Amino acid sequence: MEPDFKAYHERLFKSDPALKLGRIHCALLLADNSYRNKAFVHKTVKEGEFNFTPVELTLFGKETIGVLVKWWVRKKVGGLGQIDNRITEILPHLNTLKRKSLRLSQSFSARSYEGLIDKLKIFAEEHKDAINRLNTFVLWLRELDEISPCVLFTHPPWSTTQISDRYLKIEECIEKHIHISAEIVFGLWHNGMPTWAYVRNYMESDWADAQDPEYMGASPITYNVAFPQAANKILYEFSLYFQKIRDSVEMLQSVIDDPVYNPLPESEEPDFLVPPITIDPYEQAWREYNSSC
Repeated sequence: MEPDFKAYHERLFKSDPALKLGRIHCALLLADNSYRNKAFVHKTVKEGEFNFTPVELTLFGKETIGVLVKWWVRKKVGGLGQIDNRITEILPHLNTLKRKSLRLSQSFSARSYEGLIDKLKIFAEEHKDAINRLNTFVLWLRELDEISPCVLFTHPPWSTTQISDRYLKIEECIEKHIHISAEIVFGLWHNGMPTWAYVRNYMESDWADAQDPEYMGASPITYNVAFPQAANKILYEFSLYFQKIRDSVEMLQSVIDDPVYNPLPESEEPDFLVPPITIDPYEQAWREYNSSC
């Protein structure tokens, strides 16, 4: 019998810091969906009796895919000083969340799902100041423009699989989406389903592959059997989230510090340093992006 995940997770949603983490990821998902709408186009192609909808990159997509952070910094050159100050403010708090969540994943051994949920809730409550600072940073990014929060949720440093596992197609942050987003951050939701169910299905699939094809008995892989591995994965995914957010900000900082993007003092060189190119593809992508807004 499948656990009542909604009832289990309800205790988490009573925590304001926990919900704030949901709102943070929901904002990243909104930005990611806005980016996808501008970077990809679906074209229907008819072949015989079948219709196909291949995904193609727009000019904006071709110029930003895989290098979104560099492209974004190039477009925000006028405000790099403010961005750098914001990064300096948020990094210590991200370091705390990364370090403490990793320690939790390595030291806590959950005996029950309820106990695991309670531990995650306590973590959020104990680190509400750092979570509030992260929320303020994300809100500030969203004020710059609709895709700016993407710099915290893009490849690299996230892998495409890590993004896919935490992806949700949304157009607004309603309560349902905030709850699922919170579950994603806490590692409770993975690849479109509760992580506990995901791990059980994975273990059961491995067990089934090793059985005689004529075996007709019941599966021994119950939710209780899968729980220890599921708990470990939940805690791992939770700590990984903060690690990747921290890595994203660190990557943003490194791009800003790159002399190609960081202008020299006026006394030395008043012009913004850019690579010597005849036609600026970034500018073309930026114009396409603006024209579609």
